[in-house]
Amino acid sequence: MNGGFDEHHSCLHCIEIGKGSIRHVIGAKGRMLRKIEDFCGVFIMIADSDEDSCEVSLIGLPSACILGAFIIQMLDRGYYSIMESLVRHGW
Repeated sequence: MNGGFDEHHSCLHCIEIGKGSIRHVIGAKGRMLRKIEDFCGVFIMIADSDEDSCEVSLIGLPSACILGAFIIQMLDRGYYSIMESLVRHGW
Protein backbone atom coordinates (compact mmCIF):
# COMPACT_ATOMS: atom_id res chain seq x y z
CA MET A 1 0.00 0.00 0.00
CA ASN A 2 1.40 3.35 -1.03
CA GLY A 3 -0.15 6.59 0.23
CA GLY A 4 -3.60 5.07 0.75
CA PHE A 5 -3.68 3.57 -2.74
CA ASP A 6 -3.85 -0.23 -2.81
CA GLU A 7 -3.36 -1.28 -6.41
CA HIS A 8 -4.52 -4.84 -5.68
CA HIS A 9 -7.98 -3.80 -4.51
CA SER A 10 -8.67 -0.74 -6.61
CA CYS A 11 -10.20 -0.16 -9.99
CA LEU A 12 -10.35 2.46 -12.69
CA HIS A 13 -13.89 3.36 -13.66
CA CYS A 14 -14.49 5.77 -16.58
CA ILE A 15 -17.70 7.56 -17.53
CA GLU A 16 -18.56 10.33 -19.96
CA ILE A 17 -20.63 13.35 -19.04
CA GLY A 18 -21.69 16.48 -20.86
CA LYS A 19 -19.21 19.33 -20.92
CA GLY A 20 -21.84 21.65 -19.43
CA SER A 21 -22.00 19.48 -16.30
CA ILE A 22 -18.32 19.78 -15.44
CA ARG A 23 -18.89 22.99 -13.49
CA HIS A 24 -21.40 21.14 -11.28
CA VAL A 25 -19.01 18.24 -10.71
CA ILE A 26 -16.08 20.50 -9.86
CA GLY A 27 -18.11 23.10 -7.96
CA ALA A 28 -16.93 26.45 -6.62
CA LYS A 29 -13.18 26.32 -5.97
CA GLY A 30 -13.25 22.53 -6.45
CA ARG A 31 -15.38 21.95 -3.35
CA MET A 32 -17.88 19.54 -4.94
CA LEU A 33 -15.10 17.48 -6.51
CA ARG A 34 -13.32 17.18 -3.14
CA LYS A 35 -16.63 16.41 -1.43
CA ILE A 36 -17.32 13.53 -3.84
CA GLU A 37 -13.76 12.22 -3.46
CA ASP A 38 -13.95 12.34 0.36
CA PHE A 39 -17.49 10.96 0.56
CA CYS A 40 -16.81 8.03 -1.77
CA GLY A 41 -13.13 7.43 -1.11
CA VAL A 42 -12.08 7.82 -4.74
CA PHE A 43 -9.64 9.91 -6.73
CA ILE A 44 -11.25 11.72 -9.69
CA MET A 45 -9.61 12.92 -12.89
CA ILE A 46 -11.42 14.87 -15.61
CA ALA A 47 -10.07 14.83 -19.17
CA ASP A 48 -11.28 17.79 -21.21
CA SER A 49 -11.72 17.35 -24.95
CA ASP A 50 -12.91 19.22 -27.99
CA GLU A 51 -16.05 17.09 -28.01
CA ASP A 52 -19.36 17.88 -26.29
CA SER A 53 -18.49 15.46 -23.51
CA CYS A 54 -15.65 14.87 -21.05
CA GLU A 55 -14.25 11.65 -19.68
CA VAL A 56 -14.29 11.32 -15.91
CA SER A 57 -12.04 8.65 -14.41
CA LEU A 58 -12.49 7.39 -10.86
CA ILE A 59 -9.84 5.37 -9.04
CA GLY A 60 -10.60 3.50 -5.84
CA LEU A 61 -12.32 0.41 -4.52
CA PRO A 62 -14.90 -0.95 -6.98
CA SER A 63 -17.87 -0.07 -4.75
CA ALA A 64 -16.49 3.43 -4.16
CA CYS A 65 -16.05 3.97 -7.91
CA ILE A 66 -19.61 2.85 -8.59
CA LEU A 67 -20.99 5.24 -5.95
CA GLY A 68 -18.84 8.11 -7.24
CA ALA A 69 -19.90 7.43 -10.83
CA PHE A 70 -23.56 7.37 -9.74
CA ILE A 71 -23.23 10.76 -8.02
CA ILE A 72 -21.49 12.29 -11.03
CA GLN A 73 -24.10 10.89 -13.42
CA MET A 74 -26.87 12.33 -11.25
CA LEU A 75 -25.17 15.74 -11.32
CA ASP A 76 -24.91 15.38 -15.11
CA ARG A 77 -28.68 14.77 -15.25
CA GLY A 78 -29.45 17.86 -13.17
CA TYR A 79 -29.91 16.35 -9.71
CA TYR A 80 -27.71 18.95 -8.04
CA SER A 81 -28.72 18.08 -4.47
CA ILE A 82 -27.71 14.41 -4.75
CA MET A 83 -24.92 14.69 -2.16
CA GLU A 84 -27.19 16.31 0.42
CA SER A 85 -29.87 13.66 -0.22
CA LEU A 86 -27.41 10.79 0.30
CA VAL A 87 -26.07 12.29 3.52
CA ARG A 88 -29.58 13.05 4.80
CA HIS A 89 -30.63 9.42 4.24
CA GLY A 90 -27.64 7.95 6.07
CA TRP A 91 -25.26 6.96 3.30
